[in-house]
Amino acid sequence: MIRNLLQIQGYSRNYHAKTLEQLKEARTTLFPVNGQFAEQCKVRLLAPYHLGADRRALVDFVMLNRGDDVVLLSIKSQQSDGTADEKLEFETQQLIATEQPAAMLVFGPVRGRDAETGWRLHVLEEIWERARHFGSGRVLLFRNTEKLTRWIQHGMPVAGRGTTSAEIFSRYCDRQP
Repeated sequence: MIRNLLQIQGYSRNYHAKTLEQLKEARTTLFPVNGQFAEQCKVRLLAPYHLGADRRALVDFVMLNRGDDVVLLSIKSQQSDGTADEKLEFETQQLIATEQPAAMLVFGPVRGRDAETGWRLHVLEEIWERARHFGSGRVLLFRNTEKLTRWIQHGMPVAGRGTTSAEIFSRYCDRQP
């Protein structure tokens, strides 16, 4: 779904890029496009506590627009009880540590609220608070595809392009899980 949406929005898929650096180096389109994207791409962790360690996060989608702005997108789901809560927390920390604008779609039921199994609400609430506080507005969180689709259709706005992170968050994101 995300791949198709990006292509409809004028992004070309780079099949060969496996890292953000390779995506930035490879301008392979013959015709003007809104940008390009790669799937399952590694991005260097830039937070001060990772410097010098050459650590990387594997991100579901890495987008690069015409202005060379980087936006990361991670998609997480959980239908049953398991270790996905811990993986979600780990991947949120990694997105924050890339220090790049990023979005995360977290879909699936909330245990006890929407279904008998699924995400634990207290874990999602912690992730939401952590992403907003430690992510400095760079990590946007979504619980439904409609809001994510609208954000992509509007050019994936992030803070620093004439709006604040609070304005972007209130316009596009889910305020709570």
